[in-house]
Amino acid sequence: MFLNAVADRPPSNTSTLHHCELSRFLLGPGLADQLAIPRGSWRNRLAIQKHAWTSWLTSNFSAVYRGGWEIKRQALFRRVIVLIVAWQLGERRSTFTWKEAADHEKKISELVSDEAGESSGLEFGIAIGKEVRSQAMRLFAEMGIVVAGTALLSATALAQSARLAWAWYSA
Repeated sequence: MFLNAVADRPPSNTSTLHHCELSRFLLGPGLADQLAIPRGSWRNRLAIQKHAWTSWLTSNFSAVYRGGWEIKRQALFRRVIVLIVAWQLGERRSTFTWKEAADHEKKISELVSDEAGESSGLEFGIAIGKEVRSQAMRLFAEMGIVVAGTALLSATALAQSARLAWAWYSA
């Protein structure tokens, strides 16, 4: 099964049933039943719902909050994806063909230089993992602080409005 191939792999090391439940979530129960995709546990369903909610929150937050936050988030996740793909390939580069001849020539020259023993420029190890986690924690801490602060200010303003309305109504 294709879902077995992506199970228990970084960055999340999730089980096959987790991926089955994610497929069911994305396809809908009718199509998932027709494809005979097994159901995951309630924990898998909860994890999928949590991921969907946090994805929604991140997407909407980046649409409203300053542009630099989204640029930092995209750069961080680009780096994470490159590190994961390189790690999965054993620090080898894969070969892709490009539509434009200039891009194809550039890719071929990169591959030739890598085969000649030049470094790919990627760094791996515990220190890099800690750095990436730290960047992610700072980024999402900023989001949490802004969301919590906005909620607190909104609740305070709503309470103040209710007090003023009650005072006006009582008078």
